Amino acid sequence: MADLKIQGITPVAGKLKLGSSDVSKIYSGSTLVWPMTGDPYEPVFGTARFVATDNAGAINLYDTSFNTITPPNPFGLLPNSNYNLGGVSDNLSYMVACGDDFTSEQIKISLDGGQTFSNPSSGTFESDFKKTMVSKSGKVILSAVPNTANPPTSDANWMLSTDYGVNFIKVTLPSVIAVLNVTGGAVSSGGKFIAISNRVYTDTGTYIDKAFYSKDYGATWNDASSFGQGDKKWKPLISGSGEYLIFINVSDPSNSFYSSDYAENFIQKNYTGLEIQAATILGTAMNESGQYYIFSETLYAPGGVVAYGNNYGSTLPQNRISTDNTGARNVRISNSGETIFWSDEGSSQPDYSFSDNFGAAWSAVQSAPNSVGMGTVFLVDVN
Repeated sequence: MADLKIQGITPVAGKLKLGSSDVSKIYSGSTLVWPMTGDPYEPVFGTARFVATDNAGAINLYDTSFNTITPPNPFGLLPNSNYNLGGVSDNLSYMVACGDDFTSEQIKISLDGGQTFSNPSSGTFESDFKKTMVSKSGKVILSAVPNTANPPTSDANWMLSTDYGVNFIKVTLPSVIAVLNVTGGAVSSGGKFIAISNRVYTDTGTYIDKAFYSKDYGATWNDASSFGQGDKKWKPLISGSGEYLIFINVSDPSNSFYSSDYAENFIQKNYTGLEIQAATILGTAMNESGQYYIFSETLYAPGGVVAYGNNYGSTLPQNRISTDNTGARNVRISNSGETIFWSDEGSSQPDYSFSDNFGAAWSAVQSAPNSVGMGTVFLVDVN
């Protein structure tokens, strides 16, 4: 990681001067080395646990073999059988409940560790767990409202909370009227850095796939048009700290883009060899440092494949593991990177596999117990 130190100490902003003028930035070549602008959230580096709902709609805590564990506080039920978990924070402190693409359920927030769920104070809206992102801190939540009009209206857009889901505001993307379909997304551990790929309806009346990223908790957004993207889908990955941000070009992996300095600069990456068939929010995960990662590569017959590695995404693909015929859109990683996991979020008793040694070895592909229902399985660090 690029980081300026003077006598072993990183200088505080405003303390470096050139003559009588404050120094604002220092570069080594094209790499920003000061000030560091990473996500300030300090994640939990604890024991890896799984959180999932059962067929009765109850939320359960499991170890990595899906043995039930008693949570610190008793979990409640999801609002009804149409709901899925949309996100769980470190230490189980905050949870989000959503509908899916077949229902029109309103988003619900839990501020008490999953004991109760209620509407946001700012009002609720339709939600889809496959189009919802929650930071590890639980503070930042991003959820896309589905489109129901033709031509699309601004009602179909991203909704953003930066206060644990108490209040949501509508996101304003550059030159975008409506968000029609979400094809990828990632968020840093505290939510400072966000990347999204979506099909949008623009203010010129055109439909196009575009990518955007934010470096300030979604307050402002950068159009990734500098990538020469045209009408393309992207699969974004972000490290927990925000230091690494990768946009994999789904249709042409040889023309992907990579930042290792908190999205200050991007370089083109040739990821020839990847066979990306689809892009979804559930399909990418990176640990806090960015060294370890996993993402869905192929999802369909003759067999699904996830790519994983420990090289900060500098070259892809590094390693692959077969998921048999399972669509492994649901991939997760612990903050340290020690535990890595994939499962099929589209079936009851989802097939899954995990590694508890940084990807060095994997468990056999197996099915979760009969009680585990459809929807996502979250990997959470718990003290």
